[in-house]
Amino acid sequence: MKKVLLGLLASTTIFSFSFSDTLILTKKGKSTYIQQEEFVLTKGNNIIGPIYLQPIAETGGLNIFGKGLTLEGYIIENEGNSWQEKLKGKQVSIEGEGRIIKGKLINIKNGFVELNSKQGFTITTLPKFPSRLRVKETWEKVFAPRITLKIKSNTEGSNIINISYPVKNLNWNVHYVLKDNILEQYVVFINKTPLAFDNVDIELVDNSKVWKRIKGILIPPFTEKRVRIFSKSLDSVNIKSLPKGKVVVYKKNIFKGYKKLDEIK
Repeated sequence: MKKVLLGLLASTTIFSFSFSDTLILTKKGKSTYIQQEEFVLTKGNNIIGPIYLQPIAETGGLNIFGKGLTLEGYIIENEGNSWQEKLKGKQVSIEGEGRIIKGKLINIKNGFVELNSKQGFTITTLPKFPSRLRVKETWEKVFAPRITLKIKSNTEGSNIINISYPVKNLNWNVHYVLKDNILEQYVVFINKTPLAFDNVDIELVDNSKVWKRIKGILIPPFTEKRVRIFSKSLDSVNIKSLPKGKVVVYKKNIFKGYKKLDEIK
């Protein structure tokens, strides 16, 4: 078998298309990221890859599935190493002391960087600020785990492969503001990672059930993003049906304190 590349050539190569991924958020603990990849497969065995996962993917929890597909096995690469290890063999540039040094990184140890540069073997100090050490490739490709799949397909043609895995430091919560007799509900997306999630579909899990689905949202890195869900008269809201959360209380725009959701009626 040949490795799968772009194009449909003979019966061994395939096209790949990108889809909107899904992030299933829990209030605490680990959430689930579902990555969708579409390929044109041949009937029988196909080798697909490498497929880049999110840099925060926990590959020990991989779940790979698709309609009419059987996963025969897979290879994981670039997983579990420190950022220093992942930079080995990469083309980097280091800025410092009025000069720029470029070369293939050999090792980082005890605050020094060893490079194979045009001038030969070079040792320089590790920059104090990460922005002064640059990588030629995108950082997602440098730090992301990648997988190569062996998949058996029952048919020939286009098929979607779903790759799901646990991720941490991504959660959600709910926030309420009571202004006189008007209750506002906000969903809080908590992103404690350096990744920005653009055009991702969200499923919010509360008490082991999907409470709400939100399509095509942007979640910036290291943020708590709040999105208003509704603003209604308190009398028209069924409090028992709402997810639990802290309520901020205002009277005539003057802060009055905090309450639990079941204390406001």
